[in-house]
Amino acid sequence: MRGAELKLGAVELHTDHGHLLLGNVNLNLTPGWYGLEGANGSGKTALLKTIAGLYRPARGRISYYLHGAELSGDAYKPYLGYKPQQAAYYDNMTAQAYLRYVGEMKLMPRADIAERSRVLCERLGLSADWKTPVQRLSGGSKQRLMIVQALLADPWFLLLDEPLYGLDIEIRSLLLEALYEMTAGSVVIFSGSLEGLQGGWLDAVISLDNGTAALR
Repeated sequence: MRGAELKLGAVELHTDHGHLLLGNVNLNLTPGWYGLEGANGSGKTALLKTIAGLYRPARGRISYYLHGAELSGDAYKPYLGYKPQQAAYYDNMTAQAYLRYVGEMKLMPRADIAERSRVLCERLGLSADWKTPVQRLSGGSKQRLMIVQALLADPWFLLLDEPLYGLDIEIRSLLLEALYEMTAGSVVIFSGSLEGLQGGWLDAVISLDNGTAALR
């Protein structure tokens, strides 16, 4: 069993113009599924980007642990998967080529990229789109493709910004069941609407209000 743990201590984040986005955020997340909720502008995406290392906090510390041992510097990055709110891909690439590109960026062995991509696409119902250019995929298929790329390196810390947006009920159920099986012992954060995650999926909810966080 994995033993991932994520700690945020007094994390503060500002915009380039000095506006406070996050203020004194303190969280201690052990393995489990966490919903991240808050009004528009409350800092949900900013918090995920900060955890992912895309934003550098003005103050505070973010620590990543594996089985009780803290990862130093950027050593956490191979263990982290991130699905952004806005999809980032090359339209002229097929789904297969895009995942190969992502895997190479993550320095994964080519054989592992191919096998992991195949397995994930099968689990999330994307096998039929394997050879399809990304620009021709439906909105729901693009959403699932971005989740696949976040899962590609089998992360211990998984950040999903608006992962259920645009997915019908059947696909949501398929996705959640697959994620549940693949993320045991990991720290998983779902941002955006938590509709579809009720009914026992979440272990706790992180509520953001004016840049401050509360765990409930």
